[in-house]
Amino acid sequence: MPSEVRRARKIAFSILVLFLILSLLIIYLRYLDLKKAFIEKATEKVSSLIGQEVHLQDLSIRPSGTINLYHVTIKNPEGFASGQLLRIKRIHLDVRLRELLKGSYSLRNIVLYSPELTLMRNEKGRWNISDGLMGFISGKSMGDISSTNSE
Repeated sequence: MPSEVRRARKIAFSILVLFLILSLLIIYLRYLDLKKAFIEKATEKVSSLIGQEVHLQDLSIRPSGTINLYHVTIKNPEGFASGQLLRIKRIHLDVRLRELLKGSYSLRNIVLYSPELTLMRNEKGRWNISDGLMGFISGKSMGDISSTNSE
């Protein structure tokens, strides 16, 4: 009798471990899908905000409120040779979680690792920075930029 009970326990334990492993695998695969979708949505949003194509290869989020963005590139706008305006190996963002839960973005610290900026002018004398990105950098709204450029 005791050997049958041990065998039943081993089988039950094996089934439980197998179920746990399968559950963790499914959770991990779902996490990868969500992460990929988030990266695509974030790059799309930033690209439309600044008016230049942005690529983000990977990201990591820590429970402490730290976000790391890996291999961020901003491509040259239309009318320029293909290439990159900006390439950053890693961006470290120290987010204030309390503010984020309230719906606003607040950062304690931003650290850029290995940034490479390539500025160039086209035949018309314009820099390879879109109006949207220039406005974002200078803190102007899009309406302010278009009225400044039309003058």
